[in-house]
Amino acid sequence: LGALPALAILITRCVLGGLFAGNVSAMLFSLLGGLLAMAVMIAVCSLASGEFRAKEVIALIVVLCGLCWVIFGLGGLGLSMTYFPYLRLTVGDPVARRLKARAMIARSFDFYARTMDRLGVMMIERGSLAQMRSLRGTIIIANHPTILDYVLTASMLPEMDCLVKASLRHNFFLKHVIRAADYMSNDGSLETLEEITRRLEAGENILIFPEGTRTRAGVPMKLKRGVAHAALRTGCRLAVVHIRSSHAWLNKDTQWYEIPAVRPSIRLTFEGMIDPKDYLREGEDGYSLASRRLTEAMRRELLKAAGREDEIEGKARGRRQN
Repeated sequence: LGALPALAILITRCVLGGLFAGNVSAMLFSLLGGLLAMAVMIAVCSLASGEFRAKEVIALIVVLCGLCWVIFGLGGLGLSMTYFPYLRLTVGDPVARRLKARAMIARSFDFYARTMDRLGVMMIERGSLAQMRSLRGTIIIANHPTILDYVLTASMLPEMDCLVKASLRHNFFLKHVIRAADYMSNDGSLETLEEITRRLEAGENILIFPEGTRTRAGVPMKLKRGVAHAALRTGCRLAVVHIRSSHAWLNKDTQWYEIPAVRPSIRLTFEGMIDPKDYLREGEDGYSLASRRLTEAMRRELLKAAGREDEIEGKARGRRQN
């Protein structure tokens, strides 16, 4: 039984390796072996109880987690080969087409999230975001502790737009999904800022992670000012979402198969709204000073939601000393 964790990781990595290399026969052979091994591990896991997971249970969870990633990749390919071409042929209006594509992507992400939860890979709480579905022309800001943050947020907000890394436009599994949903690249260009402004004025909601990268534990939070500039230019409000991950997993410093011994959880919570007009001052030219105040307000709200008030007080003390 002690070899089961290593076996599970090996099988799952072979499945994913075959998938990413385009070797379908290798993927299917590895998947068949993985299913047989899974049957053995399920029998072992039936003896386990309690919240703490024995290494045999973790081995099963590794295989299930790998299976979820396979589902994710194949789901993107499936939509790219079926539903998205159908939309291009049947929906002439580009705005209506991308909204229909996003709605289908949201349903797919919802299925993926439910699968992860029901298979016992992790506990996911996201019901708080349902109250945001009536928002229009809003920038949604959130911290970014895991690789699943966008997936889980979009699963609850079907029409939401998003800024994505430019490199994802070349990802084999995601490039057609990004193109169908017409997501924008977070390249920081003036053209992107102008497109954000146009879409917000048209009533679209846009998810932006203002840190620009995944949140790292123990590293002071720093936000980019582009979000504040966009909010001030359009006058749109900001919706604050806090994402709490119970364990350091699926972040920038861990691999997907490094499963915690205790079942991890991710909770997404709508924390409230910020009005950028509150940070404008009479007599100021441009938005430079206002964007600093608004960026600091965003940082303060995200830190407060995360229970990191000491960082807020520490920065305030530093300003007073200077």
